[in-house]
Amino acid sequence: MSSKRATETAGDTPSSPRIAHSTLINLSGLLVPTIVGLVTVPLYLRLIGEVRYGVLLLAFTLLGYFGAVDLGLGRAVAQRIARQENRAERNRTFWTAFILSAGMGLVGGVVLYFLGH
Repeated sequence: MSSKRATETAGDTPSSPRIAHSTLINLSGLLVPTIVGLVTVPLYLRLIGEVRYGVLLLAFTLLGYFGAVDLGLGRAVAQRIARQENRAERNRTFWTAFILSAGMGLVGGVVLYFLGH
């Protein structure tokens, strides 16, 4: 009976539209910023100039690198909260992660402040 259930779940067609839908959402998440960038970059260059735009890109790059210092905390917290059934445990996990993330953000901000000059 378990093998019959396994073949029924493996051959279910309702998952196919969800996969196609999710794939479309992921692809649009890559396409939309690209299209917006193709439209806005020439406007930025015309309005603020090449040098200022270069400085802006460097600042965004530094922010992106500091975003990588997350060390997987966001994903780990999301997984942990999804598995917890007790509301008090979820709240404790959330606030612990929030305080830890805010602390790392403060340290990153101080480092960026002193290295940015």
